[in-house]
Amino acid sequence: MSRMPAINVTATLLGLLVGIGCNCNSMRTLRSSKSPTGNYEAVLALDECVRPLGSDRYKVVVYELPRRDGMLFSTSRKLVLYAYHAEALSLNWAGERKLILSCRSCDIQHDYILDSTAQWNGITLVHDGF
Repeated sequence: MSRMPAINVTATLLGLLVGIGCNCNSMRTLRSSKSPTGNYEAVLALDECVRPLGSDRYKVVVYELPRRDGMLFSTSRKLVLYAYHAEALSLNWAGERKLILSCRSCDIQHDYILDSTAQWNGITLVHDGF
């Protein structure tokens, strides 16, 4: 009976672990909503990086449009929510400068939420108290 050298087993296990991991910018968009004039877009996305760890985390990010994602030249953006249990969250604009996050049946546990008194590019965030 032949035995696989220990170095090959270690390399195989390391390869599996690296394969399970992901790029920390790995997000899957679930829904998005553009502002009435099309200058901004709010995006609800699932954070694919923490998913293998057994917990779904969601981000809401507001982008200035047109959206460009690049290493050197990226669109201006603002993280407004980072939370668990936010898959049913709705994103609605009440005019060009007011974003409403609503999730009446959710048990959202947030690690971060932009305070409604804070503004980014003149945009105010309003939520229903989750």
